[in-house]
Amino acid sequence: MPGNNVNLIPVQAGGNFSQWNMSLNGGGSNGPKSYPQIPVTGSKATITFTIVNPKGIQFDTANPIYVKAGTAKPGTALDSQFTAAVTADRHGNPNAFLTVTDTNTTAGSYTYVLNFQNNIPQVDPIMNNGGPGGRNYDYIWYAVGAVALIVILVLILRPMFNKLRQ
Repeated sequence: MPGNNVNLIPVQAGGNFSQWNMSLNGGGSNGPKSYPQIPVTGSKATITFTIVNPKGIQFDTANPIYVKAGTAKPGTALDSQFTAAVTADRHGNPNAFLTVTDTNTTAGSYTYVLNFQNNIPQVDPIMNNGGPGGRNYDYIWYAVGAVALIVILVLILRPMFNKLRQ
């Protein structure tokens, strides 16, 4: 089952929360307006969100994530393709690890919002679903096209070879 690992890094200024930075699959840390899009391929994917060094910051356990098709902020909806579960992280920090399962049944961009407890601001980047089976449908069409081309060539070249043999 393909997946993505997202680190959420709370940036502090003067001991107070300042902003969220995000790192995708071990890549560089990006701030607001440059969060990486999460690519989703395959028929089912898991996306994990970990609050790095949370210092008491926790996901909202009742509604940790909202997801909606398109680029508009999702409000309070969770698209039916997605399910979510909040647990402690591997260091025992409560509610610092969010697992999202995406069945990826409909292709397109999805905006999501991560919700936190204690008035910590939301994070709202983009997720890019590849759709059923991810990009595999492209390869199926390439294969169908290649077979069709071979059939056409055989039908065209066969009479020419028959004439040459006569």
